[in-house]
This record gives sequence, structure tokens and C-alpha cells, in this order.
Amino acid sequence: MNLETEKRTRKALRKLRSTLTKQGAELGLALNECEEASDDFELRKDKLYEAAVGVWFAVNETIEKIGKILNNKEL
Repeated sequence: MNLETEKRTRKALRKLRSTLTKQGAELGLALNECEEASDDFELRKDKLYEAAVGVWFAVNETIEKIGKILNNKEL
């Protein structure tokens, strides 16, 4: 990858990581509110909650991977 392309890619990854961090935090707050307002039985039946939990874990894993890429250039 040439230098200019690498710079552009790194900038895009930093911006993506920032956006994912903010949105992941917001999703985490929403999940906490769901957990406070509902019991475990209700949450186990709630497909939206189940999907949101999966997305939350995926977002956090992606943030971690982007950080490793930016810091080490490899996973």
C-alpha cells in the first residue's frame, strides 16, 4: 500500500473507531436501562434485546481489533 493510501486508511479507521466507541457506549446505556426495567425472563424472550447484546459484543470486538491494527499494523 502506498503512503497516501495508508494515511487515508488509518484516518478512516480512527474515525470509525471513534464512531463505534460513541455508539457502543450509547447502546450499552440502553442495554443497562433494559436490564434495570425488565426481569431476566422478559429479556430472554426479547429478540430486540438479544440482537442488541450481540451487536454490542461485536462492536466492542471490532473496536479492539481496530486498535490493534492501528498500534501494531497487524492482528
